[in-house]
Amino acid sequence: DYFVKMYNQFDNAVIQSGNGKRFERPVHMDRNGRIVEDEKDGYGRPVQVDVFRPENVFVMDECGDNTHGKDDGNRAGEKKVVPRGAIPAEVVSTKNSHFSILPVSNLLAETVLVTVIFKGERLSPAWALGCDVFAEWVEGSEVVDNFGPGKRFPGLSLFDSNGKEIPVLFAATPSASMVGTILRDTFAALNRLGIARRGTDERGTFYPCAFIDGHPSRVDCDFLEYVNLAESRFCVVLGAPDATNYWQHHDSSEMNGGYKSELAQAKSDLILRKRLACMPAEIEQVEIVIIARPAIQNSYLVKENAVKSLLHRGLHPLNRALLDHPDIFATASEAEQKERTAVRQSRGIESRSDVHGMVAPAQQDLLSLGSASLLPSGQAAAAVASAAESLNLTGRTSRDIMSLLQSNASRTQARQEQLAADAANPNSTSPEELQRRYSEATRLTTGRVFRQGDWILGRKAARAQLEADKVSKKESKLRQLATNDRDVKKRMAKLGNKYKPTVSDLKVLVGF
Repeated sequence: DYFVKMYNQFDNAVIQSGNGKRFERPVHMDRNGRIVEDEKDGYGRPVQVDVFRPENVFVMDECGDNTHGKDDGNRAGEKKVVPRGAIPAEVVSTKNSHFSILPVSNLLAETVLVTVIFKGERLSPAWALGCDVFAEWVEGSEVVDNFGPGKRFPGLSLFDSNGKEIPVLFAATPSASMVGTILRDTFAALNRLGIARRGTDERGTFYPCAFIDGHPSRVDCDFLEYVNLAESRFCVVLGAPDATNYWQHHDSSEMNGGYKSELAQAKSDLILRKRLACMPAEIEQVEIVIIARPAIQNSYLVKENAVKSLLHRGLHPLNRALLDHPDIFATASEAEQKERTAVRQSRGIESRSDVHGMVAPAQQDLLSLGSASLLPSGQAAAAVASAAESLNLTGRTSRDIMSLLQSNASRTQARQEQLAADAANPNSTSPEELQRRYSEATRLTTGRVFRQGDWILGRKAARAQLEADKVSKKESKLRQLATNDRDVKKRMAKLGNKYKPTVSDLKVLVGF
């Protein structure tokens, strides 16, 4: 009943916000969202609502992490080869700088906005710009010419499969966690950038809708006030608060699992590069955007995986697929279990094991899976060994597989050799020079670039902020002059006839 109520709320929210309508009668949909006549060809439960504006319905969830790698696990079942008796180990950063990533996606499986939250009392522009000390400075150029992927100030440039840049919102809190004001700013960015749409057309009046979890920031007064104003209204509906690992899109193995794995790899690559350059094996706060970019790009922005995640979570189409998840299905009534078991059998499946993440191949027991499970006890291992000895490597498919393995090994070896060559090169940049670049990056970014109110950074914003910095200095002088003017007038009122103006007081009064 708990999840049934959640899906009912999702259906109602989509209809209420004008982004969908209820079918005259529930329909069966397959994995591709196509209506099918026979239930055995469908996926999940019957779909009750036609979401005809999926681009205007949003899902989001933040994921926290650290710059250190002490808690990073194996990457997708990765194995390490070490001498017998040795414990596999890897040098990781121990410097702890927490940060959170909030990807916002629509029901088309498109990531439309990313919010990054750093740890700090206030946002430093240097964190948003980042600093790649291994990238050479383009001499004689402005900061904007050294901004972008692969440059001294890499920023966090993200692109979808069509090459469209994804806007990024930067923020900071003392614990790098989500708060109501940042959530409000995230929704405001969706409005300001035209990502969330509202209006009236031939289908009726509509405004954006969002499915979110029960984090305390979701009931913050600032946030609630914003999403209920007529001009910025969102139909925000809470999902099951104690079971987000089941239903949230970004909590799935395809999304969050992929992100964690890719982030661990990015940390490892950066640490290796620093060690080869004789630098401390630490990841600085200005390097968070460097490790976050490939992690986000190769997980949340992979549309194929996002489509699969939304399908399995019963979010698009709204097929309520989670009701067939073994853990949830076990709580259904006996009559419902009997009915659904017959449906699953007609589809050739006994459980919805694909609703949640699949186990990595390297972690599976191949002696108890697939055809091996049909062999008598004790014969599976011998059969696998016999098959391995009799592999036919002359066929086209096997040659292609071996070629791919060899190609991957060659690329890895070439990469390691190049990194080692760079470290041994007498003309390579010294550790002292690389360290100096950290300091120089901080001075440049805080003094000249990106003092931007909404914290969305991009190339156009970079050029605009160089001009805005000049205006900011003038405004600062005017504010100080106004403060001095108030102080002088307070003294005049307090002393009355005893007040004697000084030269500096006169300059303030005349200047203001």
